[in-house]
Amino acid sequence: MLLKNNGYALGFFKVEKGSKCEGMKISDIPSGLVPILIEKNNYFTPYFSRDFILEAEDSLVILGDPSKFNMLKKLCSTKAD
Repeated sequence: MLLKNNGYALGFFKVEKGSKCEGMKISDIPSGLVPILIEKNNYFTPYFSRDFILEAEDSLVILGDPSKFNMLKKLCSTKAD
């Protein structure tokens, strides 16, 4: 899903088991993308540190340049493009 306004957009991403995002720190998300919410175990929280480690099945709500969303989608997915 993508919500877009004034060059910025909200993107929604799910960390798939075995993806490159699994085990990644929030601080390693590509630049230009700002995580604003993390969903873990059906609970959304805006409170997390840069050292937060992503796990399989976590969901991310990201604000940023939508042209960079595809890069994050590939990191969070196990599907080959």
